[in-house]
Amino acid sequence: CGSVATFDGSSSIELSNTGGSLSLTNDFTVSGWIRPTSFNSDFSYLIAKEAATGSSSNFDNYFIRLDTNGRAQFGLELAVNGNDYSVTSPNPVNLNTWTFVAGTYFNRQMKLFVNGIQVGTFSVPSSFSGTPYTGPGTAEIGANSRTTNHGHASSSHFHGSIDDVRIYSVAHTQQSIQQIMQQDNCRTLIAHWGFESGQFGADSSANGNDMAINHGATQ
Repeated sequence: CGSVATFDGSSSIELSNTGGSLSLTNDFTVSGWIRPTSFNSDFSYLIAKEAATGSSSNFDNYFIRLDTNGRAQFGLELAVNGNDYSVTSPNPVNLNTWTFVAGTYFNRQMKLFVNGIQVGTFSVPSSFSGTPYTGPGTAEIGANSRTTNHGHASSSHFHGSIDDVRIYSVAHTQQSIQQIMQQDNCRTLIAHWGFESGQFGADSSANGNDMAINHGATQ
């Protein structure tokens, strides 16, 4: 599997001013491998994509995280009302064990997968537009450290290791997600951060979404 990124509970990797391909509204997949060593008293983020700066700076485009009990969550925030909508796994992930987590969104349907198996789904109410907040906000791996986070601590940092974080412009099926676990799938790859030696934080897709080391994340 090569090198991984290790986070000490205060570190993260981020890409600032992310517009364009990382601002997603419908039909997408977010995935990654995690190996937590402990669970936070607040959320622990695999990845969080902040929406626009300014009036929308308090809102997320999408995220994958662990709750305080270690259950995986995939979520987004709707521009129509500013509410978080998420789907949560019924069981916590195991500490000190690698777990593959993926979330998909298409036509109001949010789905969460753990180790290639769908473990939850949520339908955004039809009375809402179903479009998440978007804009050139920060994308961050290992944290969601904007100063106001709807009452959550600004240091929702991950404790442990993260690898092979991917974002696709299609909501993959369970079969495709199982294939992603085993091999590359570049047909709709928007970003891929593998943390290989000499390429720490580099995006190996063709879109150039390289991240900068923030607060001492190590390889």
